[in-house]
Amino acid sequence: MPQAHPLSALTIQRGLAAAASLWLAGCATPLAISTAQAGTAPPTAAQPAAPVPAAAAASAASSPSAEASAPRAPDPTAPKPFAEVARDATRQDGFVPVWRKDEKVWLEIAPEQFGKPMLVSVNVASSVGERGLLASVMGPSWMAEFRRVGNQFQLVARNTAYRADRDAALQRTVRDSFSESLLASAAVASAPHPQRKSVLVDASFLLGDLAGYSTSLEATYRMPFAPDRANSSFESVRVAPDMTSLQGRVHYAVPRLAAPPLLAPGAPPPPPPQTTPDPRSLFVGFIYNFRALPEPAMAPRVADPRVGYFTESFADLSDDLRQNTRVHHVKRWRAAINAPIRSQERGDDRPRRRANRDGKARTSADIATRHERTVEGERNRRLLCHAERTGRRARPVRRDV
Repeated sequence: MPQAHPLSALTIQRGLAAAASLWLAGCATPLAISTAQAGTAPPTAAQPAAPVPAAAAASAASSPSAEASAPRAPDPTAPKPFAEVARDATRQDGFVPVWRKDEKVWLEIAPEQFGKPMLVSVNVASSVGERGLLASVMGPSWMAEFRRVGNQFQLVARNTAYRADRDAALQRTVRDSFSESLLASAAVASAPHPQRKSVLVDASFLLGDLAGYSTSLEATYRMPFAPDRANSSFESVRVAPDMTSLQGRVHYAVPRLAAPPLLAPGAPPPPPPQTTPDPRSLFVGFIYNFRALPEPAMAPRVADPRVGYFTESFADLSDDLRQNTRVHHVKRWRAAINAPIRSQERGDDRPRRRANRDGKARTSADIATRHERTVEGERNRRLLCHAERTGRRARPVRRDV
C-alpha cells in the first residue's frame, strides 16, 4: 500500500486557510467600501465599532416613557365627529330625529333606542301599474329594533312567531332555537353627540330591497330586476312624537332584455313591463315607518273560534306537556274615548257628526252599535226585496240594543 507524502496534509491545510482568508476578505469588502465612501475609517481591533443608530432609536422607542409621549396615529376607520357630519344640515324632531342636507338623510339614534322594540312597516306608494304591481298597497311589517355592533348599525327583526312568555327559563332556549332576521345594516356615520350621546346613521340603507320587491318583479316578468341604490333617493320626511316616516323612490333595473328564443318554447315567457317608457328601468315608491309601541302595553285577548276575528297566531312553547302549541290572539285597537271635534269654519263648539247631539264624544262601543244596526237594516232590506220577488211575507229582524 503506497504511503502519502508527509507534506501533502500540510499543503492541503495551508490551501484551505488561504481560501478561508480570501472568503473573509471578500465579505468585509462592502463594509470597507461603505465606510470609505462615508468618509470614516473602518473600525479596528483597538477601536470598537459604534452602535447602529437605528438600533439605538428602536431601543429608545421601546422604553415606556417614549411610548407614553409618542402621539398615536388617528384611526382611519373611526367615525367623524357629530358636528362635522351634521354641518349645514337641518334637524326634524320626532320619534327618530332626521337630519337632511341636500340629498343626504341621516337618522339620529339615541342610546336608549338601541335594543328597544318598535313597529317597522313598509308600504308601496307608487309602482308599475300592471299585473298586480299597484300603488297604495300595504307591504310587510316587523317587530324590530336598532342594534349596534362596534361601528356597525343593524336593523333586526325579532322572531315573534315562537315565544315562551310564561316560562322565563325557556325564553332563552326559544331565543337560541329560532333565529332572528337582519333587515338592513349600515356603518355608523358619526361619533356620539357630546351631550345627547346619540349617533348618526346614513338612511340610505332603506333604499335597498327592504320590502323584497325584487322577488315580486322577477315572479311577474321573469327578469332579474335589482335595486339601484345610486339612482334612488328620498322624496319627503314626516315626523311625529311617536312615529317617523320616510318616503323613498327606489330604482329597479336590469342590464338588458333577454333575446327571444329561436325555437318556440312549450310555454311563452311573460313579456317585459308594458307601462314604462323603457322596460329595463322602473321606479317604485316606498314609505318606511318607524312607530313607537304604545305604553302601557295592551293586554292580549285570546280569540274565540266560534266568532270571526282577525287573529295574530304564534307558537307558545312555555308548556312542554301541551300538544297544540298554537295560540291565537285577537287583532284589535284600543277602545278609547275620542275628543269632541269642534267646527273650524264656524268658530263655535258645535260638534260634528262623529259626536252625539249632546256634545259628548262617542266611544268605540257606540260606533259598533251603529254598525250592527246598519247591518241589520241592510239584511231587512234584502229580505223585503226577496219577499217581493217570491210573494212571501218577510219577517224583519229587530234587536233591542
